[in-house]
Amino acid sequence: MLWARDKIAALMDGLRENAPEPEVRAAVVDLALTHHLVTKYTSLVAVDRAPARPDGAALKEAALPTNLPDGWTYDAVFGELPQGATDARLNLLVGALLLAAALLLAAALLAFGARRRLAA
Repeated sequence: MLWARDKIAALMDGLRENAPEPEVRAAVVDLALTHHLVTKYTSLVAVDRAPARPDGAALKEAALPTNLPDGWTYDAVFGELPQGATDARLNLLVGALLLAAALLLAAALLAFGARRRLAA
């Protein structure tokens, strides 16, 4: 294998000495595939040919449990809002009410402006 690596290195050096690239490539690919080496022109892919299940066996579907990091709780991640120094629910409710009031006020002002333009 060391001989093959050295031979491939010598062939690649030949490219710098104006050796014909197609000939060098063919020789490098032949050596690399024979000796299972990775080169500029080759790469290797591992393929597992062992069957994961017997032929004809039905596929199974199942829900997998979610694994959380140590110290995390499911409700804190996927459940309710986190607890803090303020009452977040009240703040959300007040914010939603203020947003609705602002939208109603904007709609009323638009309607009032439209009526004034029509009257003028």
